[in-house]
Amino acid sequence: MSYLYVCEQGAVVGFSENRFQVKYRNGMLTSVPAEVLEVIEVFGNVQVSTV
Repeated sequence: MSYLYVCEQGAVVGFSENRFQVKYRNGMLTSVPAEVLEVIEVFGNVQVSTV
């Protein structure tokens, strides 16, 4: 299992199609399959959304 750390200010964590997606302010998108994650840790000014 793996960990997802999100600490960049202004990032948005969402969930779509059984994947967690992190959208950064500069437009970059990171996508991780839900079945491989054990923990998501969020630091600072980060939004969490179900969309």
